[in-house]
Amino acid sequence: MVGDNAAESAAIRSRTGWALAMQVAAQVTSLVVFGVLCRWVAPADFGVFNTALLLVTLPRMVATSGLGLATIQQAGQSSGVLDRLFWWNLALSLAASVASVAFGWCGAVLADSPQLLTVTASLAGTTVGAALASQHLALMERGLQIRRSAISRWVAQTVAGLLAIGLAVTEYSWMALIAQQYIEWTLLAVLAWRGERWRPAWPWRTRLDKGGNALSRWNEALRFSGHATLANVLFFFSQNADKLLLYLLLGGIAGVEAVGMYGVAFNFMMKPVLLVSSAISSVMLPSLARVAGQPEIYQRQAARFYRLTAVLLFPCGVGMALTSEEIMRVLAGPRWEGSGRLLAWLAPAVVVHGLYNITGSLLMACGRASWLARAACVLGLVQIQGYAAGYWLGGLSAGDAFGSAQGVAASYSMVLILVLFLPYQWLSMRETGVSFAIVFRGLAGPLRNALLMGVAVWWIQVQARHWTGWEELPSLSRLAGLTVAGMAIYAILARRDLQELVSRP
Repeated sequence: MVGDNAAESAAIRSRTGWALAMQVAAQVTSLVVFGVLCRWVAPADFGVFNTALLLVTLPRMVATSGLGLATIQQAGQSSGVLDRLFWWNLALSLAASVASVAFGWCGAVLADSPQLLTVTASLAGTTVGAALASQHLALMERGLQIRRSAISRWVAQTVAGLLAIGLAVTEYSWMALIAQQYIEWTLLAVLAWRGERWRPAWPWRTRLDKGGNALSRWNEALRFSGHATLANVLFFFSQNADKLLLYLLLGGIAGVEAVGMYGVAFNFMMKPVLLVSSAISSVMLPSLARVAGQPEIYQRQAARFYRLTAVLLFPCGVGMALTSEEIMRVLAGPRWEGSGRLLAWLAPAVVVHGLYNITGSLLMACGRASWLARAACVLGLVQIQGYAAGYWLGGLSAGDAFGSAQGVAASYSMVLILVLFLPYQWLSMRETGVSFAIVFRGLAGPLRNALLMGVAVWWIQVQARHWTGWEELPSLSRLAGLTVAGMAIYAILARRDLQELVSRP
């Protein structure tokens, strides 16, 4: 039994390592592409595009996210159930495309921005591509084919990014961003179908077993999918309502530019979060779903996933907050420098955001999707109230659109960290039978090490400013120096954590 557990832990570490490696490759590619596009696409165009993408993604999640999670969580579906899941997914995606256009029209009327409808309608068709890819990607993850799934995503992202750059430099502006979405989803669907050999029967040929077992599984899959979809949509909306609020309330060119600045800062903040949490969740959900009936193994694996997330993300949040202006100056270019101040307010959220994300996998792995949906509703209401307060206080103190954006950025981090984090984690772990005390004892060391690293990097910054040649150095050199120093300090402080995560079964 001990040997089986050790082998299983080694397999999980291997799959997690692969997922992290491919996420690093994907996020590096994304940073390069995004940095180049920022130099060719105006902030106002990014503001419109990001808002349109939000209006397309929200109905897309309704159509695709829950059915894919049902495929992963319920490992024993018959072929007839899988067939029905696929065709429901595709039918819902067509309805979601129409809904996206309707949302774009409403947003254009409310914000008095005809361009928003044009961009939203242009993006609506990407939802069909997402639906064609989602079922096969879910089957890959259910079978723990993490390597194949990750490579497919990276190839699609890279090809789409390169072609988007080619369009942007020929002055097609935001059309490059739209083309990037279509190319990525289309190519990902092709690669997913090539990598996963399962093929759905035609809709008129799908049959459920007469014995009743398949019908029961189908009903169970629909219930789980509905709750998972509701939870995902509520989380997505609450974490993106800040950008929608800013777009609807800030009129004029200056307002749209502030929205663009905020959207770019938010995207950069989410890069390390997505890098770590997406990779870990891709292994965590199917791994925990397989041991959901074994409480001791479930808790031990969950604690390791939480600790790994903390070891990787805590230093990222602290370091990003300290070097935010240098990051934006280097990655996005001089005209986006104002985003650095927004990133400084958003960066502390990195410390807890990854833990929020993987908690969804913890709950869904043991079938607690309905509880997750209720929690998402409460969390969303609190976050939206925080955005409104931040918008009002920021605008009141600064008196301009950028001040309102800073207020929303500050509220994003403060509400997540100070109000919601601990209650949500405690209640979620109580619901799944995982010990809150055991998990959070494992997070104390990474938090301490990250804070000590932050103090050391801050001290280095203060001392460097006294050197007359520091400000004359290129921004890239200053950022590289601080990053290397921070990584070296953290590696020394966290050497035991890193060694244990790599070697302990």
